[in-house]
Amino acid sequence: MNKWIFLCLAGISIQTQAQQSNFLQEYRAKVKEYNQDIKAAGYAVSIQKEKEKLARADFLPSLSGNANFNYTGNPAELSVDIPSLNEPVSFQGRNSKYGASLTLAQPIYAGGAIKAGYDKAKKESELSHYEQIRITNNIIYDADVYYWNKVARQEMVTVAEELKESVSTLVKVVKDRVDEEYSDRNDLLMAEVKLNDAEYRLIQSRNDAEVARLSMNSFSGIPFNEFIETDSVVMPLTDVQDYSETLNTAMATRPELQIASHKIDIQKAASKIANAQYLPKLSVGIDGSYSSPGYDFKSDLDPNYAVYAKLSVPIFEWRKRRHTKKIRQIQCKHCC
Repeated sequence: MNKWIFLCLAGISIQTQAQQSNFLQEYRAKVKEYNQDIKAAGYAVSIQKEKEKLARADFLPSLSGNANFNYTGNPAELSVDIPSLNEPVSFQGRNSKYGASLTLAQPIYAGGAIKAGYDKAKKESELSHYEQIRITNNIIYDADVYYWNKVARQEMVTVAEELKESVSTLVKVVKDRVDEEYSDRNDLLMAEVKLNDAEYRLIQSRNDAEVARLSMNSFSGIPFNEFIETDSVVMPLTDVQDYSETLNTAMATRPELQIASHKIDIQKAASKIANAQYLPKLSVGIDGSYSSPGYDFKSDLDPNYAVYAKLSVPIFEWRKRRHTKKIRQIQCKHCC
């Protein structure tokens, strides 16, 4: 069943290629410019591109600035008795502490969360691109249906007009034969009935053509009182001979297959991100400060620095790791 569906889709694409015209291309361009679904898909692609850049930035070091001020009503005091001195030595802290610092941090290992997050954002960006292609293809297909339906309805008007002219000629001939008494009057009545039917069909075909024209205008956002130039006849379709090659082409180019594949990859990346919170994390950094009180109990602002490495290892999480892994496994199976 799926094979025949892809064959039909491929056949439609090949037939569409055989029906290219300047008027059709102009109408497609108007539909693309007007359709809100295509615009929304374009915005989604732009957003996902920015998210991909955002995820890539997690690989780079981060620089942050901090400032602090703290006032203590009763600062710490220290009194030390020294035997060689007659009185104890006292030290008293300051009421206020203030300063500013800069911290440069670089993650070394985060359990694979950074790489998985970037892979997930990249796949989501690609998925949005294929989703845009899918939506555009569907809209263009609908546009072609509206376009060729209008052309076909207009052709039916021409056929109905020619039918009416032919029946009118027939009525005149029969009327002359009746006047010359070569035919019975019943033949004239039957011809007039056919003429009435031809006139009715002409009115009906004109109404159908007008409805098709209005539908085509509405789908492209063109005012109803404007007329879009179209072809005069429906172009013949091209038969598909090599179905196997067509099927392979359809399997390789259909965006729906790419979307399904990328959804699986996104779930796998999300599983890695969820599991990364239970793995060790290592980061290094440099912290530079300019604060008061300074080192050696100086009361003025003094510069200082610190180089650090931080290792965090989760030990026991009440089986949260096992439950998280099962959730992601179920989600991946459901996605597949």
